[in-house]
Amino acid sequence: NDERGQQLAWRAGGKAMPHGIARKVKRLASIAKGCLTDFDPADPAFVDILAEIAIRFDLEPEEDDAGWTTDRIAETAVKSMQLATLEDGTGFDFDDMLFLPVFHGWIRPRYGLVVIDEAQDMNAVQIELARKVLVYGGRFAAVGDDRQAIYGFRGADSMAIDRLKREMNAVELGLTVTYRCGKVIVDHARMIVPDIVAAPQNPAGSIQYASVGDVVDCAEIGDFILSRRNAPLVPICLSLIRSGKRARIEGREIGHTLASIAKRWKPISIPHIENCIEKWRQRENSKLDFRNTEEAMAKKDTINDQAETLLALLSGLKDAADLVPRIVSIFGDGADDNRPAVMCSSIHKAKGMESKRVFVLKAHLNKITRKSNDLRQQANRELEEANLEYVAVTRAIETLVWVE
Repeated sequence: NDERGQQLAWRAGGKAMPHGIARKVKRLASIAKGCLTDFDPADPAFVDILAEIAIRFDLEPEEDDAGWTTDRIAETAVKSMQLATLEDGTGFDFDDMLFLPVFHGWIRPRYGLVVIDEAQDMNAVQIELARKVLVYGGRFAAVGDDRQAIYGFRGADSMAIDRLKREMNAVELGLTVTYRCGKVIVDHARMIVPDIVAAPQNPAGSIQYASVGDVVDCAEIGDFILSRRNAPLVPICLSLIRSGKRARIEGREIGHTLASIAKRWKPISIPHIENCIEKWRQRENSKLDFRNTEEAMAKKDTINDQAETLLALLSGLKDAADLVPRIVSIFGDGADDNRPAVMCSSIHKAKGMESKRVFVLKAHLNKITRKSNDLRQQANRELEEANLEYVAVTRAIETLVWVE
Protein backbone atom coordinates (compact mmCIF):
# COMPACT_ATOMS: atom_id res chain seq x y z
CA ASN A 1 0.00 0.00 0.00
CA ASP A 2 1.99 2.99 -1.31
CA GLU A 3 -0.30 5.48 0.44
CA ARG A 4 -0.24 3.78 3.84
CA GLY A 5 2.34 6.06 5.44
CA GLN A 6 0.36 9.16 4.48
CA GLN A 7 -2.91 7.58 5.63
CA LEU A 8 -1.40 6.73 9.01
CA ALA A 9 -0.08 10.28 9.38
CA TRP A 10 -3.57 11.70 8.79
CA ARG A 11 -5.13 9.24 11.23
CA ALA A 12 -2.55 10.14 13.86
CA GLY A 13 -2.75 13.92 13.42
CA GLY A 14 -6.29 14.50 12.26
CA LYS A 15 -7.64 15.79 8.95
CA ALA A 16 -7.01 19.40 10.04
CA MET A 17 -3.28 18.77 10.04
CA PRO A 18 -1.52 20.90 7.37
CA HIS A 19 -0.33 18.96 4.33
CA GLY A 20 3.29 19.99 4.92
CA ILE A 21 3.16 18.71 8.49
CA ALA A 22 1.57 15.45 7.35
CA ARG A 23 4.46 14.86 4.94
CA LYS A 24 6.96 15.45 7.74
CA VAL A 25 5.12 13.10 10.08
CA LYS A 26 5.13 10.43 7.38
CA ARG A 27 8.85 10.92 6.71
CA LEU A 28 9.77 10.96 10.41
CA ALA A 29 7.85 7.75 11.08
CA SER A 30 9.52 6.15 8.05
CA ILE A 31 13.03 7.00 9.30
CA ALA A 32 12.23 5.90 12.85
CA LYS A 33 10.93 2.55 11.62
CA GLY A 34 14.39 1.92 10.19
CA CYS A 35 16.34 3.13 13.23
CA LEU A 36 14.48 1.73 16.23
CA THR A 37 14.57 -1.99 16.95
CA ASP A 38 13.15 -1.55 20.46
CA PHE A 39 10.21 0.77 19.71
CA ASP A 40 7.63 0.93 22.52
CA PRO A 41 4.74 3.37 21.95
CA ALA A 42 3.98 3.38 25.67
CA ASP A 43 7.44 4.69 26.56
CA PRO A 44 7.43 8.53 26.59
CA ALA A 45 11.17 8.55 25.91
CA PHE A 46 10.45 7.77 22.25
CA VAL A 47 8.90 11.20 21.73
CA ASP A 48 12.25 12.76 22.65
CA ILE A 49 14.07 10.27 20.44
CA LEU A 50 11.88 11.11 17.44
CA ALA A 51 12.23 14.85 18.14
CA GLU A 52 16.02 14.50 17.82
CA ILE A 53 15.58 12.52 14.58
CA ALA A 54 13.27 15.28 13.27
CA ILE A 55 15.97 17.88 13.92
CA ARG A 56 18.64 15.78 12.26
CA PHE A 57 16.59 15.16 9.13
CA ASP A 58 15.15 18.67 8.70
CA LEU A 59 11.59 17.67 9.65
CA GLU A 60 10.74 20.58 11.94
CA PRO A 61 7.69 22.84 11.43
CA GLU A 62 7.94 26.05 9.42
CA GLU A 63 7.25 29.41 11.05
CA ASP A 64 3.78 29.58 9.44
CA ASP A 65 2.77 26.14 10.83
CA ALA A 66 0.84 27.66 13.71
CA GLY A 67 0.43 25.43 16.75
CA TRP A 68 2.95 22.85 15.57
CA THR A 69 6.24 22.22 17.33
CA THR A 70 8.97 19.65 16.82
CA ASP A 71 7.74 17.73 19.86
CA ARG A 72 4.18 17.68 18.53
CA ILE A 73 5.38 16.32 15.19
CA ALA A 74 7.33 13.67 17.11
CA GLU A 75 4.27 12.75 19.21
CA THR A 76 2.18 12.40 16.05
CA ALA A 77 4.84 10.25 14.38
CA VAL A 78 4.95 7.96 17.44
CA LYS A 79 1.16 7.59 17.20
CA SER A 80 1.47 6.88 13.47
CA MET A 81 4.02 4.13 14.20
CA GLN A 82 1.71 2.70 16.87
CA LEU A 83 -1.19 2.62 14.38
CA ALA A 84 1.08 0.79 11.92
CA THR A 85 1.53 -2.04 14.43
CA LEU A 86 -2.24 -2.74 14.51
CA GLU A 87 -3.78 -5.33 12.22
CA ASP A 88 -6.55 -3.18 10.76
CA GLY A 89 -6.79 -4.56 7.23
CA THR A 90 -5.18 -1.54 5.54
CA GLY A 91 -2.17 -3.49 4.29
CA PHE A 92 1.54 -2.74 4.53
CA ASP A 93 4.09 -0.51 2.85
CA PHE A 94 7.83 -1.08 2.34
CA ASP A 95 8.77 0.37 5.74
CA ASP A 96 6.26 -1.94 7.44
CA MET A 97 7.69 -5.00 5.70
CA LEU A 98 10.92 -4.42 7.64
CA PHE A 99 9.62 -2.78 10.81
CA LEU A 100 6.65 -5.00 11.68
CA PRO A 101 8.38 -8.40 11.50
CA VAL A 102 10.99 -7.11 13.96
CA PHE A 103 8.39 -5.39 16.19
CA HIS A 104 6.02 -8.39 16.33
CA GLY A 105 8.59 -11.17 15.99
CA TRP A 106 7.14 -12.28 12.65
CA ILE A 107 10.43 -13.75 11.46
CA ARG A 108 9.78 -16.65 9.10
CA PRO A 109 10.85 -18.59 7.21
CA ARG A 110 14.45 -18.99 8.33
CA TYR A 111 17.42 -19.76 6.13
CA GLY A 112 20.68 -21.67 6.40
CA LEU A 113 22.57 -18.95 4.47
CA VAL A 114 22.02 -15.19 4.71
CA VAL A 115 24.15 -12.81 2.61
CA ILE A 116 24.19 -9.01 2.98
CA ASP A 117 25.81 -6.69 0.44
CA GLU A 118 26.85 -3.07 1.23
CA ALA A 119 26.55 -3.97 4.89
CA GLN A 120 28.02 -0.64 6.01
CA ASP A 121 24.94 1.19 4.67
CA MET A 122 22.29 -0.87 6.48
CA ASN A 123 20.09 0.61 9.18
CA ALA A 124 19.45 -1.02 12.54
CA VAL A 125 16.14 -2.70 11.59
CA GLN A 126 17.58 -4.19 8.40
CA ILE A 127 20.47 -5.65 10.38
CA GLU A 128 18.13 -7.07 13.03
CA LEU A 129 15.89 -8.67 10.40
CA ALA A 130 18.87 -10.21 8.59
CA ARG A 131 20.17 -11.68 11.84
CA LYS A 132 16.82 -13.14 12.86
CA VAL A 133 16.08 -14.96 9.58
CA LEU A 134 19.20 -17.08 10.10
CA VAL A 135 18.58 -20.58 11.46
CA TYR A 136 20.56 -21.73 14.47
CA GLY A 137 23.88 -23.04 13.20
CA GLY A 138 23.43 -21.38 9.79
CA ARG A 139 25.97 -19.32 7.88
CA PHE A 140 25.90 -15.53 7.74
CA ALA A 141 27.99 -13.51 5.24
CA ALA A 142 28.18 -9.71 5.25
CA VAL A 143 30.03 -7.96 2.43
CA GLY A 144 30.94 -4.32 2.91
CA ASP A 145 33.60 -1.71 3.54
CA ASP A 146 33.59 -0.09 6.94
CA ARG A 147 35.70 2.74 5.52
CA GLN A 148 32.87 3.67 3.17
CA ALA A 149 30.44 4.19 6.06
CA ILE A 150 29.42 7.80 5.33
CA TYR A 151 25.62 7.70 5.60
CA GLY A 152 25.17 8.05 9.35
CA PHE A 153 23.21 11.27 8.71
CA ARG A 154 20.68 9.27 6.68
CA GLY A 155 19.88 6.66 9.30
CA ALA A 156 22.48 4.03 8.43
CA ASP A 157 24.23 2.39 11.37
CA SER A 158 27.80 3.71 10.96
CA MET A 159 29.10 0.84 13.11
CA ALA A 160 27.08 -1.82 11.28
CA ILE A 161 30.00 -4.01 10.22
CA ASP A 162 31.68 -3.89 13.64
CA ARG A 163 28.34 -4.77 15.28
CA LEU A 164 27.81 -7.71 12.94
CA LYS A 165 31.33 -9.04 13.53
CA ARG A 166 30.91 -8.78 17.29
CA GLU A 167 27.35 -10.07 17.63
CA MET A 168 27.77 -12.90 15.11
CA ASN A 169 31.27 -13.82 16.32
CA ALA A 170 32.29 -13.54 12.67
CA VAL A 171 35.53 -14.44 10.99
CA GLU A 172 36.81 -11.56 8.86
CA LEU A 173 38.03 -12.35 5.34
CA GLY A 174 39.71 -9.26 3.90
CA LEU A 175 38.98 -8.07 0.36
CA THR A 176 41.72 -5.47 0.16
CA VAL A 177 42.61 -5.43 -3.55
CA THR A 178 41.13 -2.67 -5.71
CA TYR A 179 40.84 -3.27 -9.45
CA ARG A 180 39.68 0.30 -10.09
CA CYS A 181 42.30 2.84 -9.05
CA GLY A 182 45.70 3.68 -10.46
CA LYS A 183 48.64 2.57 -8.33
CA VAL A 184 49.71 6.10 -7.37
CA ILE A 185 46.14 6.85 -6.27
CA VAL A 186 46.11 3.69 -4.17
CA ASP A 187 49.37 4.78 -2.54
CA HIS A 188 47.61 7.96 -1.41
CA ALA A 189 44.49 6.07 -0.27
CA ARG A 190 46.77 3.84 1.81
CA MET A 191 47.55 6.83 4.04
CA ILE A 192 43.90 6.69 5.11
CA VAL A 193 43.23 2.95 4.85
CA PRO A 194 46.60 1.16 5.19
CA ASP A 195 45.52 -2.28 3.91
CA ILE A 196 44.20 -1.26 0.46
CA VAL A 197 46.28 -2.75 -2.40
CA ALA A 198 46.26 -2.10 -6.15
CA ALA A 199 45.85 -5.09 -8.46
CA PRO A 200 49.01 -5.75 -10.55
CA GLN A 201 47.22 -4.94 -13.82
CA ASN A 202 45.96 -1.53 -12.65
CA PRO A 203 47.28 1.53 -14.53
CA ALA A 204 50.05 3.59 -12.95
CA GLY A 205 47.72 6.56 -12.45
CA SER A 206 48.71 10.09 -11.51
CA ILE A 207 48.03 12.75 -8.89
CA GLN A 208 47.94 16.36 -10.01
CA TYR A 209 47.25 19.76 -8.45
CA ALA A 210 45.15 22.61 -9.77
CA SER A 211 43.43 25.86 -8.89
CA VAL A 212 39.70 26.42 -9.24
CA GLY A 213 40.40 28.41 -12.39
CA ASP A 214 42.33 25.49 -13.85
CA VAL A 215 39.33 23.23 -13.21
CA VAL A 216 37.01 25.47 -15.21
CA ASP A 217 39.55 25.62 -18.06
CA CYS A 218 40.39 21.92 -18.33
CA ALA A 219 37.41 19.93 -17.01
CA GLU A 220 35.74 17.86 -19.71
CA ILE A 221 32.49 15.95 -20.04
CA GLY A 222 32.74 12.77 -17.97
CA ASP A 223 34.98 14.30 -15.31
CA PHE A 224 33.86 14.44 -11.66
CA ILE A 225 34.30 17.48 -9.41
CA LEU A 226 33.76 16.45 -5.79
CA SER A 227 33.27 18.52 -2.63
CA ARG A 228 32.44 17.88 1.01
CA ARG A 229 29.69 20.50 0.73
CA ASN A 230 27.41 21.63 -2.10
CA ALA A 231 27.95 25.39 -1.83
CA PRO A 232 31.52 25.44 -3.28
CA LEU A 233 30.31 23.50 -6.33
CA VAL A 234 27.84 26.18 -7.45
CA PRO A 235 30.30 28.85 -8.71
CA ILE A 236 32.36 26.15 -10.45
CA CYS A 237 29.29 24.70 -12.14
CA LEU A 238 28.10 28.17 -13.23
CA SER A 239 31.54 29.02 -14.61
CA LEU A 240 31.62 25.78 -16.58
CA ILE A 241 28.21 26.52 -18.07
CA ARG A 242 29.22 30.10 -18.93
CA SER A 243 32.32 28.73 -20.69
CA GLY A 244 30.07 26.58 -22.90
CA LYS A 245 30.58 23.27 -21.11
CA ARG A 246 27.60 21.13 -20.12
CA ALA A 247 27.64 20.70 -16.33
CA ARG A 248 25.26 19.83 -13.53
CA ILE A 249 25.25 19.27 -9.78
CA GLU A 250 24.26 15.74 -8.76
CA GLY A 251 21.33 15.52 -6.37
CA ARG A 252 17.82 16.14 -7.66
CA GLU A 253 16.31 16.03 -4.18
CA ILE A 254 18.82 18.67 -3.04
CA GLY A 255 17.53 20.92 -5.80
CA HIS A 256 13.93 20.24 -4.75
CA THR A 257 14.75 21.29 -1.18
CA LEU A 258 16.55 24.47 -2.27
CA ALA A 259 13.74 25.41 -4.63
CA SER A 260 11.20 24.85 -1.85
CA ILE A 261 13.15 27.19 0.43
CA ALA A 262 13.52 29.84 -2.29
CA LYS A 263 9.78 29.80 -3.09
CA ARG A 264 9.01 31.15 0.39
CA TRP A 265 10.07 34.66 -0.60
CA LYS A 266 8.68 37.05 -3.20
CA PRO A 267 11.41 37.68 -5.79
CA ILE A 268 11.43 41.47 -5.38
CA SER A 269 15.14 41.99 -5.99
CA ILE A 270 18.49 40.22 -5.58
CA PRO A 271 19.39 42.20 -2.39
CA HIS A 272 15.93 41.40 -0.98
CA ILE A 273 16.38 37.66 -1.54
CA GLU A 274 19.91 37.80 -0.08
CA ASN A 275 18.50 39.48 3.03
CA CYS A 276 15.73 36.86 3.26
CA ILE A 277 18.27 34.04 3.05
CA GLU A 278 20.41 35.51 5.84
CA LYS A 279 17.36 36.09 8.07
CA TRP A 280 16.20 32.53 7.39
CA ARG A 281 19.64 31.20 8.27
CA GLN A 282 19.73 33.12 11.56
CA ARG A 283 16.16 32.14 12.47
CA GLU A 284 16.66 28.45 11.74
CA ASN A 285 19.96 28.32 13.63
CA SER A 286 18.46 30.14 16.63
CA LYS A 287 15.82 27.40 16.95
CA LEU A 288 18.66 24.97 17.61
CA ASP A 289 20.72 27.06 20.00
CA PHE A 290 19.14 25.51 23.07
CA ARG A 291 19.73 21.93 21.86
CA ASN A 292 23.31 20.89 22.52
CA THR A 293 23.05 17.58 20.69
CA GLU A 294 24.84 15.91 17.81
CA GLU A 295 21.65 16.07 15.72
CA ALA A 296 21.21 19.81 16.31
CA MET A 297 24.80 20.53 15.33
CA ALA A 298 24.46 18.44 12.16
CA LYS A 299 21.26 20.34 11.31
CA LYS A 300 23.09 23.66 11.69
CA ASP A 301 25.71 22.46 9.22
CA THR A 302 22.94 21.61 6.74
CA ILE A 303 21.24 25.00 7.19
CA ASN A 304 24.49 26.88 6.63
CA ASP A 305 25.33 24.86 3.52
CA GLN A 306 21.84 25.48 2.12
CA ALA A 307 22.14 29.22 2.77
CA GLU A 308 25.60 29.43 1.21
CA THR A 309 24.41 27.42 -1.81
CA LEU A 310 21.42 29.72 -2.36
CA LEU A 311 23.61 32.82 -2.09
CA ALA A 312 26.05 31.31 -4.60
CA LEU A 313 23.18 30.55 -6.97
CA LEU A 314 22.20 34.24 -6.97
CA SER A 315 25.59 35.19 -8.39
CA GLY A 316 25.27 36.80 -11.81
CA LEU A 317 21.47 36.85 -11.83
CA LYS A 318 19.79 40.09 -12.89
CA ASP A 319 16.27 39.07 -11.88
CA ALA A 320 15.49 37.40 -8.54
CA ALA A 321 12.68 35.48 -10.26
CA ASP A 322 15.35 33.49 -12.10
CA LEU A 323 16.64 31.85 -8.91
CA VAL A 324 14.25 28.88 -8.87
CA PRO A 325 14.65 28.14 -12.63
CA ARG A 326 18.43 28.21 -12.13
CA ILE A 327 18.15 25.72 -9.24
CA VAL A 328 15.99 23.41 -11.36
CA SER A 329 18.36 23.52 -14.34
CA ILE A 330 21.60 23.04 -12.38
CA PHE A 331 20.42 20.27 -10.04
CA GLY A 332 19.47 17.83 -12.75
CA ASP A 333 15.80 18.49 -13.48
CA GLY A 334 16.40 20.25 -16.80
CA ALA A 335 15.86 18.81 -20.27
CA ASP A 336 19.56 17.90 -20.54
CA ASP A 337 19.56 15.87 -17.34
CA ASN A 338 20.42 12.55 -19.02
CA ARG A 339 23.06 13.94 -21.38
CA PRO A 340 26.75 13.49 -20.50
CA ALA A 341 28.15 16.41 -18.53
CA VAL A 342 30.84 17.48 -16.13
CA MET A 343 29.41 16.09 -12.91
CA CYS A 344 29.76 18.29 -9.84
CA SER A 345 28.80 16.32 -6.76
CA SER A 346 29.04 16.01 -3.03
CA ILE A 347 31.20 13.07 -2.00
CA HIS A 348 28.10 11.41 -0.50
CA LYS A 349 26.33 11.48 -3.86
CA ALA A 350 29.35 10.12 -5.75
CA LYS A 351 29.73 6.97 -3.63
CA GLY A 352 29.51 3.91 -5.85
CA MET A 353 30.47 5.86 -9.00
CA GLU A 354 33.81 6.27 -10.77
CA SER A 355 35.49 8.39 -13.42
CA LYS A 356 38.84 8.36 -15.22
CA ARG A 357 39.59 11.85 -13.88
CA VAL A 358 38.32 13.20 -10.55
CA PHE A 359 38.85 16.70 -9.16
CA VAL A 360 38.52 17.00 -5.36
CA LEU A 361 38.13 20.36 -3.58
CA LYS A 362 40.77 19.77 -0.93
CA ALA A 363 40.10 22.80 1.27
CA HIS A 364 36.68 21.48 2.31
CA LEU A 365 37.83 18.04 3.49
CA ASN A 366 38.19 17.14 7.17
CA LYS A 367 36.81 20.50 8.29
CA ILE A 368 35.31 19.61 11.65
CA THR A 369 34.10 22.97 12.93
CA ARG A 370 32.29 21.66 16.02
CA LYS A 371 33.64 19.58 18.85
CA SER A 372 31.64 17.13 20.94
CA ASN A 373 32.02 16.59 24.66
CA ASP A 374 31.14 12.95 23.99
CA LEU A 375 34.47 11.33 23.09
CA ARG A 376 32.77 8.46 21.24
CA GLN A 377 30.72 10.87 19.11
CA GLN A 378 33.82 12.94 18.39
CA ALA A 379 35.78 9.84 17.35
CA ASN A 380 32.94 8.70 15.07
CA ARG A 381 32.74 12.15 13.49
CA GLU A 382 36.47 12.23 12.80
CA LEU A 383 36.35 8.70 11.37
CA GLU A 384 33.47 9.58 9.03
CA GLU A 385 35.38 12.64 7.77
CA ALA A 386 38.39 10.41 7.03
CA ASN A 387 36.05 7.96 5.30
CA LEU A 388 34.75 10.78 3.09
CA GLU A 389 38.27 11.56 1.88
CA TYR A 390 38.86 7.87 1.22
CA VAL A 391 35.65 7.61 -0.82
CA ALA A 392 36.57 10.76 -2.79
CA VAL A 393 40.10 9.54 -3.60
CA THR A 394 38.96 6.09 -4.70
CA ARG A 395 36.45 7.41 -7.27
CA ALA A 396 39.42 8.14 -9.57
CA ILE A 397 40.50 5.45 -12.06
CA GLU A 398 43.46 7.18 -13.74
CA THR A 399 43.90 10.75 -12.49
CA LEU A 400 43.22 12.36 -9.10
CA VAL A 401 43.40 16.16 -9.13
CA TRP A 402 43.61 18.03 -5.82
CA VAL A 403 42.01 21.46 -6.22
CA GLU A 404 43.58 23.97 -3.82
